[in-house]
Amino acid sequence: MSRTASIVLAAAGLLVILSGCSSSAASEAEATATAEPPTPPLEAAAQSCALGEPGVQVGDGGTSMTIDMEGSDDVIGSGPSVDQVACILGAVDVPDHVISRMDRTRALDGMQDADWGDYAASWTYHPDNGLDVILTHDTAG
Repeated sequence: MSRTASIVLAAAGLLVILSGCSSSAASEAEATATAEPPTPPLEAAAQSCALGEPGVQVGDGGTSMTIDMEGSDDVIGSGPSVDQVACILGAVDVPDHVISRMDRTRALDGMQDADWGDYAASWTYHPDNGLDVILTHDTAG
């Protein structure tokens, strides 16, 4: 096959190089082109742990999550349960020392933060508002 016969196609962000590849390789390339991208980890955690929960919102294309737990001033059922938050934190491998810090945060402590791997968290706690957590995932790392 000549150099001009080798064709590079750019379709839907996928480069397919056609240079005498076998039909099975072409089929694999076609399957890859039609496969859906993986669900971002924070979105997957929300789907598996707190599906439809009004106090859990994923944003920034799946790279951030806001968790607004129920406090004494909130309407009953307006936030995720402790079990749902524990599930989310477990799904993104929050280290035990960060969970301990969250458990021990007082209203007087203000905004706290921590990071691990590709993730970062900031949180506040007040009995009237409950625990509020912002998780971010750095997809470049």
